[in-house]
Amino acid sequence: MAGNSVRNYPESLLQWIWGNLQFDCTKLKTAQGLDLSIVNPGRLNTASGPDFKDAELIIDGIRWHGHVEIHIRANDWDQHGHQDDPAYGGVILHVVLNNPHHSVQTTAGTVPHTLGLEPYLQSSLAKLLKVRHSSTLPCSGTVTYLSQQAFERQIQKVHQEYFEYKLDELLSLYNPHLPPGRAWVQCLTGQIYRTLGIPGNITAMEELHSRISGFDQTRYTEIEEWVETVLRAAFLQTPFIDWKSDGMRPAGKPKRRVSQAAALQFSIEKTSLQQFITMGLSSWPTLIQAVPKPFLPGKERSDTVKHTVFLPSIYLLGRLFHDRKLMSHSYELWKSGMPHLPAEISKPFLEAGLRISRTTPQGGLVHQYKRYCLQRRCHLCKVFYTAIRS
Repeated sequence: MAGNSVRNYPESLLQWIWGNLQFDCTKLKTAQGLDLSIVNPGRLNTASGPDFKDAELIIDGIRWHGHVEIHIRANDWDQHGHQDDPAYGGVILHVVLNNPHHSVQTTAGTVPHTLGLEPYLQSSLAKLLKVRHSSTLPCSGTVTYLSQQAFERQIQKVHQEYFEYKLDELLSLYNPHLPPGRAWVQCLTGQIYRTLGIPGNITAMEELHSRISGFDQTRYTEIEEWVETVLRAAFLQTPFIDWKSDGMRPAGKPKRRVSQAAALQFSIEKTSLQQFITMGLSSWPTLIQAVPKPFLPGKERSDTVKHTVFLPSIYLLGRLFHDRKLMSHSYELWKSGMPHLPAEISKPFLEAGLRISRTTPQGGLVHQYKRYCLQRRCHLCKVFYTAIRS
């Protein structure tokens, strides 16, 4: 496999292939031409150090006990600095996909044997690995009746996972040192800033929200005054925030997005916690109506914020205050699907030959595309299993 065709696959995929012996193990040879048998591939190491610990191999008739390190390319060993790290001194086998003839060395002076996996992969798996980084899905062209069924099961699974992912994003902003109600408001407003920064200004929006978190908002009675204060903090206060505005959409207009986030924040801060608990999901229209039209996100963006930020936040509120009604209502509305599914999400699935029906969970499609397909986490996908076994 030449060029950089597999650069976009994570090493975790190769780890899965090795750990589950998803290749022809009957006639393995090292890069030096020595016979190799796998008695035990080892146990996956989730901490620092070699990828697999306590492997047992037979190389050229000699039984070896030690560790296995996995890389896409053999020279990644040097790029990662393993040659200077004593933790890799016990590596007995370097498993790579490409360039197996690049020799590596440990701090102990030993030269681990190298195994190139590519020739031993079954053809369907090798084909998936050759898909280059593009909007094309790795499983494109392999769709069958069985993989369509697997796709539907996968989307159902990741639809719930997407909700949990959004909850985790909110909880990452939760400050346990604040009163629960105040910490919840910080989560909600912080996630709104983050979401309105997609795709290029997420970090900048996070920095801005952190910068203004100490401002006394009770001093402001008019929304316009608060928006102007936030704009000054965003673009005039030093150290300057690194904003991206090179034609990206929607973050190509950061001043506009900052204004929208600040206005929504003001509306949320002026709403009592008791009102959120009492009204639940019905408090969203009230929040939106309190924002002047020039500061409102467009309908599609507003609906996205409602679905991916507000619904999980109401669920979190219910969890914090032991209100099962809030939790169930927000999750049921989540399951009903997103109001708008961007074409850039649905198009790759359709081009791959997969069918999307009116009942397909749209949140699941978003999560599948962004965090499985684009990140090439194929080994965690039901469609992948079906494709490589077809």
